Amino acid sequence: MLSYERLGDRLRLAREQTGMSQTEAAQALGITSAALSQYEKGKRRVEALLLEELSQLYGVPLGYFFCHERLAIDWEVALRSMSKDLSSEGKAGISYLIKKVHLLEELYRLTETPFPTSPHPPFAALKEEKLSDYEVAEYAQKARRHFELGLAPILDLQGFLEAQGYKIFAVPLGKEKDDLSGFFFMHGSLGPIVAMNEDQAYTRISHKTR
Repeated sequence: MLSYERLGDRLRLAREQTGMSQTEAAQALGITSAALSQYEKGKRRVEALLLEELSQLYGVPLGYFFCHERLAIDWEVALRSMSKDLSSEGKAGISYLIKKVHLLEELYRLTETPFPTSPHPPFAALKEEKLSDYEVAEYAQKARRHFELGLAPILDLQGFLEAQGYKIFAVPLGKEKDDLSGFFFMHGSLGPIVAMNEDQAYTRISHKTR
């Protein structure tokens, strides 16, 4: 049987992985920092409902608290690292996204659905350098020709991207000045993933996929 001390260690580890302080986590849970400290030190019994709330806040499955540590994957490590400079809401949003991505990955496995193949890009990946307006226009034309889009605006950009194999998540990433409006990353199994701050307009989705 798992001891209170061992469970407390798992709670602390899960919180630290999100980059959240005890104060930030306690505020998000609606409890005092002293109470959370007692839970993490194994000096207080954790009720089932609170354990579920902790699971959601930290973006880990309930089983994480009761088993050996699950090794984080490269993309997850990168997101956790990125969240360290965000507000408590932004950190919680990153944890929520990580949990959602893991759930989608698990759904593919449980249903024995083949993982998607990566979409074929219209041109090779560009170097990290500033492009001229002319170069941007040239690449835009190449992309439109590749996808046979013509010259008309794309009325449903989200639908178009999903048809190309992109996975798009709307998550709360915070409203502070330094919080993210959204971002894009590559997942080893699921392919390209776009995360949008659900408090911001979807018209900005094109900024995250360039």
